[in-house]
Amino acid sequence: MGLGSALYAMAKADGRLQSEETETLRMLLLNDPDARPALEAFDIQDKYDVPAEEAYEYALRRFQAHFSQGKRVAQTVPARPEKVVKAF
Repeated sequence: MGLGSALYAMAKADGRLQSEETETLRMLLLNDPDARPALEAFDIQDKYDVPAEEAYEYALRRFQAHFSQGKRVAQTVPARPEKVVKAF
């Protein structure tokens, strides 16, 4: 959920989602079976037109909660996050 929220916040940083950005993210997330929660979080926030700042703050809270529970980074993000970064 945190990753999807962070990606949504990045994609909406200029105030609105661009169709090209959204499709790129969907393709990247659909190709990673571990990314389903991220895609669902992205879609929910898109459906409710959540402001980028709110999505970003939510992502940070989720990451903090995971790390405070002792989970490693490899357990909280898909295996290929570099593809997401390169898409932007």
